[in-house]
Amino acid sequence: MAKITNQFNDNERIFDMLTKHAERKLLTASSKLGLDKFSFENRNNYSMTFYDTHDNLLTSTGILLYKTQENNKFYFKVEKLNFLPNVRKLHKAPIFEHEVTARETPKDVAFYIINGISQLFTTQFFIDLEHVVKMAKPKIKIEIQGTEYKGFSGNGFKCAVEFQTLKYQNFETKKKHKNIEAVVTHISSTKFEKDFEKFLENIEKYCKELLPKTLTRYEYANATTKILPKKPKEKKNKDKKKERKIENIIEG
Repeated sequence: MAKITNQFNDNERIFDMLTKHAERKLLTASSKLGLDKFSFENRNNYSMTFYDTHDNLLTSTGILLYKTQENNKFYFKVEKLNFLPNVRKLHKAPIFEHEVTARETPKDVAFYIINGISQLFTTQFFIDLEHVVKMAKPKIKIEIQGTEYKGFSGNGFKCAVEFQTLKYQNFETKKKHKNIEAVVTHISSTKFEKDFEKFLENIEKYCKELLPKTLTRYEYANATTKILPKKPKEKKNKDKKKERKIENIIEG
């Protein structure tokens, strides 16, 4: 599978799976999808941990900092946040990544993270980046378990489909959320780009229990683990009781 990032990119699509049966339905529909067969490839474990200060100085500045575990390797990654709501973030933008150990935190590798931020951003920041990066703490964690298959077509087109179980955890709100998703990746040469687009169209046509994801992992995590405003409690018919008393007085 492609490396774990928060971004959408041209060679990958993520789908929400509405039911657990969606996996079986997709795997048994290979001929309708334009493939000869699917074959089991691997079981994978990933995680993504998003970091920020207590007052969100990084994300409010447009910097998304996160650490990924990709099977047995660990990376800190930096990418730009897109604040434009009407722009679909499908095209892959530059990402800075630095390989680290399992225990290292932003404070331990602040020099490399700041260097990465400098490479991605041309704007001048009015915050002390070194202090901010060293103060960053885990805000959201996503744990991912995936089962990967490869799809083959006689004309040479190949793709990977990974069915994932995800656990979203927000350390601030203490809320958790579970979801099942499918990640489809184009792994053959660029000459098969039209085959990949057709494959995606067939998924939406024949696998109705798979819905294209429109939010990035970070956006989805925030949306599903935020604290919802409490609805105001309805008054227990006090107004109706008052109306009845007034009516009784008038009738009496």
